[in-house]
Amino acid sequence: MLNDPRSVPRPPREIEEQTLAKKVKVWDLPTRLFHWTLVPGVIALWVSGQMGKLDCHMIVGALLIGLILFRLAWGLFGSETALFRNFVPGPRKLLGFLKTGAAHSSIGHNPLGALSVLALLGLCLVQALSGLFTSDDIISEGPLAKLVSGSVVSLLSTVHRTGSTVLLVLIGLHLCAILFYTFVKKDSLLKPMITGAKSVPAEVKGISFVNPVWALPLLVVSLAVAWPLIRSGKEMFWWIPLALWGAALLVGMVVKTEKKRLVLVGGLAGVSVILAGVL
Repeated sequence: MLNDPRSVPRPPREIEEQTLAKKVKVWDLPTRLFHWTLVPGVIALWVSGQMGKLDCHMIVGALLIGLILFRLAWGLFGSETALFRNFVPGPRKLLGFLKTGAAHSSIGHNPLGALSVLALLGLCLVQALSGLFTSDDIISEGPLAKLVSGSVVSLLSTVHRTGSTVLLVLIGLHLCAILFYTFVKKDSLLKPMITGAKSVPAEVKGISFVNPVWALPLLVVSLAVAWPLIRSGKEMFWWIPLALWGAALLVGMVVKTEKKRLVLVGGLAGVSVILAGVL
């Protein structure tokens, strides 16, 4: 019995690894698709801006607005870890996390990671929106630049140029955090964003995903906001798809039955597509 390997105490690390007893759902499909679409979108914006391909830059920027509007909507109606109300930290929670440095005991973003996500989303949206009103004072200007005064165009152009630098810094910090968690804390952040699942201690509760079909009409309504911004001469209709997007949010908040909500928002998505083809 003394030579039985089963009687030899296991190293602490092996015991620790055995406590990772189950895999749970973390990120639903719409959240993951948003993330991996936003990444090449931001790269395309930076490359097109650096190369002076401003036509491409403005098209990608307009589509990025629609993509972020979708994420804002999914932050209200998506799965548990996608909901803003669940991962946006309050001051007490954030201070407690920073003070103790304790490991996060639930799935999804930790308080500091949540702030990073909000900062990146917010700055991406500011960049995309300010780009609509920018001008290089030579041959190129944003699709909505004619709707505001020259002083406003000058201000937003400065915001847009400065914001690109700040965004690069935030992206760099985000990548450093991913590397730190992967190689120092041995907690991969990339794999769950690819597979949607994560290995966690047995005491951590998992979540259930919202029906991803519900995301499709939301995505259509959100991306439709881009069509008057990328079609020359249609800029004056910018408010119509935005109003339809707002109506979709209202339906999502008021209608609680999933089937009725899907039908109504699907109808709004259909109207958005028809308008994009007619106007």
